[in-house]
Amino acid sequence: MRHGCKPIGGSNPPLSAIKPEKPLFSDVPKGNSDFVAVRWYTRGSGNVASWPHPKTGVFWFRKRIPKDLMALVGKREEKASLGTKDVGEAKRRHAAYAALVEARWANLRVGVRQLSLLEVNGIAGEFYEDLIPRFQAGKFSPSFNLMSSAMIYRYVDDPSPAHRTQFLRFHGKDIDAYLVGKGLVIHPDTRGALDLAIAKAISGRRPEHEVPQRGF
Repeated sequence: MRHGCKPIGGSNPPLSAIKPEKPLFSDVPKGNSDFVAVRWYTRGSGNVASWPHPKTGVFWFRKRIPKDLMALVGKREEKASLGTKDVGEAKRRHAAYAALVEARWANLRVGVRQLSLLEVNGIAGEFYEDLIPRFQAGKFSPSFNLMSSAMIYRYVDDPSPAHRTQFLRFHGKDIDAYLVGKGLVIHPDTRGALDLAIAKAISGRRPEHEVPQRGF
C-alpha cells in the first residue's frame, strides 16, 4: 500500500442475483472429485459452494447472502468465477474470495461511517494500487491520462469545490464502484477528505495530517 495503512474490506468482485440451484457435475474433469465432494457446506453465514461449470470445468464460487443483508444488497447470492480448473488453485482462490466477501458484509453491517485519518489514507492507497494495473493495461486513452493528470494536480494544489467536481467527473464512478465493492458507506463529512486523499495518492503527493470535517 502506498501509505502503509491497514487495508479495509476486499476487492470489487462480479456478483449475481441468481437463485441458488444445484449445479451439474456430469462434465467435471477427472481429478476434481475431492474438491467437488464438498460442493455444498455451511460456513459462517449461509451456504457456500465451489463447483466446476458443467461446460467449461472452471470452478465457481457461490454463497448465499445472509437474510439481514438481502434487502440492502438486493441480491440472494454471491457468484463469481474462480478462473481456474485446477483443484488446488481453486481451493486457494475460494478461501481468499470468501474472506473478501465476509469483509464486505462486515462493512455493510457497520453502516454509514465517519473515516479516521488512517482509514482515509488507507482506502486512498488501496484505490491507487487497484488503479495501477488498469493504467498499465492501457484501459485509459492517452488523452484521458493527459487531461486527468492536469486536473488532478489542479485539485491537489487547490481543493476547491469546482476542482473536486472536475476530479469526480474523471474518477467519481470508479471511486463509487470501489466503495460499493468493499461495502463501505462513507459519511459526507469525510467523503471529501477521501476524494482529496485519492487524488494525492494518484499524483504521488504526501497525505495531509488532518482530516477536514466538512468536505470542501
